[in-house]
Amino acid sequence: MVKLPNMNNNWKYITILFLLTVVFLFTGTENVNAANYYVSTSGDNSNNGLTIETAWQTPSFAAQQAQAGDTIYLLDGTWYDEHIVFANSGTAGNPITMKAYSGTPQFIASSQQGITFEIISKQYINIDGPFYIKNYSHAIYMQNSSHCNISNIESELAGDVAIHLPYNNHYNTIDNCTVRDNGWNGIMIFGRSGENTYNTISNCKVINAAHNGIDLHSNVKYTKVINNEVSGSQGCAGIYAHQLGVEWNTIENNIIHDNVCWGINLPSSSNNIVKGNTIYNHKYSGITILSEGSCIIDGIEWCGQAQNNILINNKISNVNQAVGIDIAGAEGTLAINNTIISSSPYIIEPYGG
Repeated sequence: MVKLPNMNNNWKYITILFLLTVVFLFTGTENVNAANYYVSTSGDNSNNGLTIETAWQTPSFAAQQAQAGDTIYLLDGTWYDEHIVFANSGTAGNPITMKAYSGTPQFIASSQQGITFEIISKQYINIDGPFYIKNYSHAIYMQNSSHCNISNIESELAGDVAIHLPYNNHYNTIDNCTVRDNGWNGIMIFGRSGENTYNTISNCKVINAAHNGIDLHSNVKYTKVINNEVSGSQGCAGIYAHQLGVEWNTIENNIIHDNVCWGINLPSSSNNIVKGNTIYNHKYSGITILSEGSCIIDGIEWCGQAQNNILINNKISNVNQAVGIDIAGAEGTLAINNTIISSSPYIIEPYGG
């Protein structure tokens, strides 16, 4: 009689082999060469950077060396006119991170020029602070990048936009940052030359921006602006989401107060949700949804009708010369359960009116 092989045992071997293969594949994605590097004002860039005693001297040098999975620790100290550019990207499981090891490292520029952290065409970069940045043109400048996290940054006296994301940025987060006394918008996402999607601005404070506190400008979609405090903006609005292509964004649970003109202004933008914000002490309306006339720039029409925005559960008070909510030619706007303390809670104007 021919003895057949034990199929149960064979299946056991196959199952074990399969599981080992899966484990190998998943663990194989980790960077076994990932390193921790240290940077100190008393260090030396000719060192290996691997210990506090053999620390590098400048963050800009460290950023050029870092590979996926590496963490750069900055010891407490002050660097002058640093321009930090990352040479490489991280990966989903192995980001490149720069953070404080002790205290609050500071970056000071000699004039309101230059960029502290510049991230161009990179992915999975984390700048985690806490860092204090003063007198640069931009504290953060990010372009054509994704899955980067900026947190625990304090910027003061930036000459231009303190935290600026122009063109083709996706799935990035700006969290727990403070921006004060800068020369233009505090935090800006700008998409006229390339769409920005799925970015988040959260838990930030923007104080005394020369123009708008938080600005979403042209081709900005699926962005969340949540749990921020914006005050003292001298230009158009605390939060300004404007021009065509600004769609499907959420502005929620922000405290917006004592800005010179509007609390929230959404000209030529559509399909956005403005929810649960507390807005007070403004010269003009707490929330404005506005359709605009033509504004053609480089042959492209950027202004037009605002449509299908939803305003829900907002609290508005102390608007000095206007109304709580101003809906000007904005087709399909829904205003639901808003609390307005004003002699003129709403004004609704037809398109072109």
